[in-house]
Formats: sequence, C-alpha cells, structure tokens
Amino acid sequence: MPKDNELTKQKLLDAALEMFTEKGYHETKVSDIVKRAGVAQGTFYLYFQSKETIFTSIIQQTNEAVLEQVETIFADQVNPNMPKEELKRKLFETISKCMSLYRSHRGIMYLLRVHSASHFAEAEKVAADCERSFLEIIMKLFRKFNLFPDYDPFEFEVAAQAINGLLNETCMQYVILKESTEADVEKIARVVTGMIYDMTIGRENA
Repeated sequence: MPKDNELTKQKLLDAALEMFTEKGYHETKVSDIVKRAGVAQGTFYLYFQSKETIFTSIIQQTNEAVLEQVETIFADQVNPNMPKEELKRKLFETISKCMSLYRSHRGIMYLLRVHSASHFAEAEKVAADCERSFLEIIMKLFRKFNLFPDYDPFEFEVAAQAINGLLNETCMQYVILKESTEADVEKIARVVTGMIYDMTIGRENA
C-alpha cells in the first residue's frame, strides 16, 4: 500500500505541475488537478492540505533534485588533483543538468521568482532554504580547493554568493523568463562554466 500511496501522490504532483504550467497558479483549481490526475477530489486532501501545499511540494522536489545534482558532482566528484579539462567537464555537466531541470519546471519557477513572497509564503521559505544549502555547497567546494585563503568568513561568503548570484540571474534571464531550447541551455551552461571556472578553480591554476 505505501508504494501505491507514493504513486498516487506523484501522479498528483505531476498533474499539478502540468496544470500550473498550462493555466498558471491562480487559474488552476484543485478540481483541475484531480481531473488531470484521474483521481477523486477527496484523494487530493489525503496528501495535500491546499493548492499552495502542492505548489510548495513541487518547488521542494525540484530544489532537492538540483541540490542532489550539485552535491553529487560539483562537490563530491571533483578534487584538486583532477586534470583541468575533467574539472571543467564536471562543472559543465552540473550546471547544464540544473538549468535543464529548471527549464522543464519553467512555469513554476517563473511564478515563484517573479511574484512576491506574500503570494507563496510556504514555497518562498522552501526556496530560501535551498538557496542557503546551495551557498554551503559552493563554500564547501571553495574549501576543498583552498580557494580565497586570505578572505575572512564574511568575504568568503560574499565570494560564494557572487557565484550563486551569477548562476541564479543567468538562469532567470535566459531559462525562466525566456523560452529556450536544450541547445540554448547547452550554450548558456558553457558560458557560465567558463566564467565560474576562471573566477574560482582556474584562478588558482593560472
């Protein structure tokens, strides 16, 4: 039964993602979601308290997938002894996969990032927690490569936030606010990879 419950929950999440993307958050009703999922309306409330709750769950699921990609490749699978080209390949792979994930959830990410926090208070908190986790992963990478050793803790965090800001703003402008193809995402990821590498790991290897 637990497996069936997980399948039903995921079916609702997938249906909600489709409906929010097609109609927008405010125009989508719970009845639209359950109709798309092919379940009874009462079933929805066994898993989610409200439309905002399922929206928050989608954001959390997306962010967790991004963090898993970053943590696995960006932080855990790279080390200072790797050849330069291998490091750049791993960095590109991570950035490209994350941008592709945001592209596939473009409608949801647009709603969260463009509308004010007051509209989606729960989801905004989830997003803020993700931002903090992502910042910690970047700082972990800095420490692994002994980057910016002369910085004090505040400067160290500012450096990590600068990288985070570059990734976020580029993703916002070229993946979320604009229509993009997978080929576009690859080009964007290559540019961002080169810039981040040159500002961090490549800076030390120059």
